Amino acid sequence: MKNKLLVTVVVAAIVVAAFIGFHRHRVGQQTATPVPVSVRLTWLHQAQFAGIYLALDKGFYKDAGLDVEIKPGGMEYPSIKMVTVGNDDIGMTSADQVLLARAKGAPVVALAAMYQKSPAVLFSLKKSGISTPSDLRGKRIGIKYGDNSEIPIRALLKKEGISEKDIKEVSVSYDPGPLIQGQVDAFADFAINAPIAVEEKGYEVNEILPADYGINMYADVIFTTDQVLQRKREQLVEFLRATIKGYQYAIDHPDEAVTATLRRDTNLRPEHEKRMFEASVPFWKPPGKRPGEMQESDWAGLNDILVTTGLIKQKVPLNQVVNYDLLEEAYKDKK
Repeated sequence: MKNKLLVTVVVAAIVVAAFIGFHRHRVGQQTATPVPVSVRLTWLHQAQFAGIYLALDKGFYKDAGLDVEIKPGGMEYPSIKMVTVGNDDIGMTSADQVLLARAKGAPVVALAAMYQKSPAVLFSLKKSGISTPSDLRGKRIGIKYGDNSEIPIRALLKKEGISEKDIKEVSVSYDPGPLIQGQVDAFADFAINAPIAVEEKGYEVNEILPADYGINMYADVIFTTDQVLQRKREQLVEFLRATIKGYQYAIDHPDEAVTATLRRDTNLRPEHEKRMFEASVPFWKPPGKRPGEMQESDWAGLNDILVTTGLIKQKVPLNQVVNYDLLEEAYKDKK
């Protein structure tokens, strides 16, 4: 009898200890201080970043133990510079800029590609009759030098056998006014933005996308540095997991995505952001692809393009600049 009583007491003690340990673990998880993580966007606040906004607004980052600060990018705050000098932990930029920066010695590492197809586009007014690359010969092409649309457009022209002598380049800014005013015949930009703005003014447009001609350069690539990767590897995985969840939520809830965008800047126009969001979805998630997914063949192809166009002297070692492991971990269900 005494032995049975002793066993009962021991078992009860074990159960109580286990419960207390579990409770403390749960409390510890809930009260743990979130890890600060700053993210520098490619550009100013707009619908192309709706997945990031929703990951924050819906608490996905908080649930992942992260205190995420989202900062706009742009000409004054270029993401590559802001991340490499240590102002931010994570940035977004185009794939070609990642390779160019690494070629110059910047310790940048790509982790995911949110635009899996390049949204770079050469567009023209429909009345011009320009609909294929061959139609560009003898035409005036508006190019924003240093913009993320420049290299994909140059790669397209080279692939199609159109030399600098075959066209006339015109330096333009982000305002597509020169196209409407007839100062240029085609305008380089992103398909999610300027063509929509021109259509909103009542003009029909034709679009030539390099991606349709085999020139696929990822855009809105999530990147960090070697140093941050070493210090915050676990947090980077959690960031990717929550961000992927945010983009999928945005795709599934477009109205919420637009609303979340408009909260970032009261000057944004709802209808334009709605159309930008709708235009972004096919680039975020092409058929059969997961959000953020990257292919080695696309990075290798971009490496070749940068060498053949003379932008870099030799190929960048891709095993140094592209990390697939964190994304694969992020895809896995968290235990």
